[in-house]
Amino acid sequence: MRHAFAPPHALAAPAVESSFSSNSKTFLGGFYVPRGVVGDQNPHRKTTLQKGLIRSLSLNIHDYTYDDGDNVLTKVEPFFDDFNDGNTTGWTVSGTWSASNNMLESTGTGAPFLSKSNTDADNEVSLRYRINNTSNSQTRAYIYPRFTDWNNHIWVRIFPGSIDIYKIVGGTPTQLASASTTSTQDTWYNLRIVSDGNNVDVYRWADGAMPTNVVSTTGANYTSTSEFKINVQTGFLYDFDDIRVLADGLSNTTTFAVNNANELTSMTDFNGTTSFGYDDWGRMTSKSRGSHSAAYGYRYGQMLHSVTSNWPGEDNATYQFGSDEKRRARTVGGNTTIYNWDSAWNIISEENATGGLTSPYILRRNTLSSHLLANISGSNPTSGVAAYSFHDTLSSPRSTRDASKNSIGEYEYDPYGSMFSQSGTTPDFGLARYSWDGTSAMYYTAFRNYIPTLGRWASRDQLFPLTGPNSYVYVNGSPINHTDVLGLFENYGCLDWQLGNDTQPNQNVIASLRCISSHIGMCLTVSGGTSPETGSQHGENSEHNTGNAADVHPPVGATGDTFWCAASDCGFTFGLDEDDHYHVDFGPDRGKPTNPDGTVTNQIQTANCDPDCPAYPAN
Repeated sequence: MRHAFAPPHALAAPAVESSFSSNSKTFLGGFYVPRGVVGDQNPHRKTTLQKGLIRSLSLNIHDYTYDDGDNVLTKVEPFFDDFNDGNTTGWTVSGTWSASNNMLESTGTGAPFLSKSNTDADNEVSLRYRINNTSNSQTRAYIYPRFTDWNNHIWVRIFPGSIDIYKIVGGTPTQLASASTTSTQDTWYNLRIVSDGNNVDVYRWADGAMPTNVVSTTGANYTSTSEFKINVQTGFLYDFDDIRVLADGLSNTTTFAVNNANELTSMTDFNGTTSFGYDDWGRMTSKSRGSHSAAYGYRYGQMLHSVTSNWPGEDNATYQFGSDEKRRARTVGGNTTIYNWDSAWNIISEENATGGLTSPYILRRNTLSSHLLANISGSNPTSGVAAYSFHDTLSSPRSTRDASKNSIGEYEYDPYGSMFSQSGTTPDFGLARYSWDGTSAMYYTAFRNYIPTLGRWASRDQLFPLTGPNSYVYVNGSPINHTDVLGLFENYGCLDWQLGNDTQPNQNVIASLRCISSHIGMCLTVSGGTSPETGSQHGENSEHNTGNAADVHPPVGATGDTFWCAASDCGFTFGLDEDDHYHVDFGPDRGKPTNPDGTVTNQIQTANCDPDCPAYPAN
């Protein structure tokens, strides 16, 4: 489906530290809905269970507020704890647990319990678990998706060789289902428990594998709860991590603080307060929280050159760039990855340090916003195994399939592009097909790095202050509708003015030119703008005389159809191919310009616009 272009937002006012507006947005399961309509009347909200997927969407609610500078002030999202703070703050705890290793560990002493208040019986619990000693077949842990008291609850019990579901009502236990399922010692598994009415479905999978519905019941007719609970029996050793509970009324709130330069100074979430530092160029140079710290170094202006981090999940890295500003190499732990690019801004293959091919990529179209069709494993593309990628309208990969069309990877993102859930293979690209770098926890785009957990860029736009007082903001707070494939400010685009005696056209023309640039992922060289009534290079009685037209050099690497489809989507209604340049305007009313052969052919009306054309993502 083609998407209508929404004009760029007005430039934001500077941030005000002491007050903020009530601007807010709610994103529901990947959809944007106005605040205040998140109840059952919302057409996107579904309560019908479909293998846990539909209910995940209905409970995956993200709510944001913004200040007058478009900085995110608060983020409310589904409850989650990765224990990276090294403690169990926020939980009710009995017995002995340890979180000092950034995970939840039972110590074998007593019968430890961990619980969280929750009154929504229709919920979804996701977590990771590992059994540290399976020599005793009775080693067991309990997950309670519904718990009122010891006489009324439902549990999912994990043994080394099986998983079962029980209910206890009025003190009477009833086994509802059981299945043989092996949990190998010291191996991490992902577990998802979906409770909906009388149905409880349990899915499990190892890292890199796809979820399997290991046990289910339709007899879970105890549909009340007051808390979610985890218990490990005395003497048994289990580890847990990344606990998420999707339930109405259960959430995490993150708050952000910025200074008058719109630089992020702090973020406070369930792990504590993280502080950030910037240099005089407005580039983020550090972050710290407790014993965790990271430092960032830059070269060539905005290009991230080094990361030194002991942050959980991050590492140390260096990056090298070519004279064309494209990232050519990344070194982590002594291992170097070399990147090869096409003539636009698409990575077409990766190599190891000795030049051996490791990952060829098959792209659909030669523009920056090209869809990734497939990546091929191994050093020989003719014999390697292809993994086929499927995307949403932002070009974000949502699933990967093998040659037999079997799903080998599924991905869901939060509104600003952090991975919300993942199973199977790990994608090489993430949100909007930006290149994901787990070492820095940032996306790499052509001209700067984007941090999805913060919903903002690590550095200013290169055109600052022309882009307005706040150029850290990502796509003007509309992340499910817009992308920024260059990192050059959403819908601002990249325009190279080569006007000669002309002056710039009116703001409507400029906005639409920026939109084209953003759509096709390339800079536009503008060679014609507003000209005087007499002595004009465009002739008299021309749309150029009124400022309603522009001439653009054909961008190298983009087909004519790609340009004209984007021009149409960005509001232009009339276009000519004049050999050495393209002419665009909003419809001639001062005499029709002509092609060099004297004919009048409106390229916008005759362009072959593929309905799935990636040249205009989600606008």
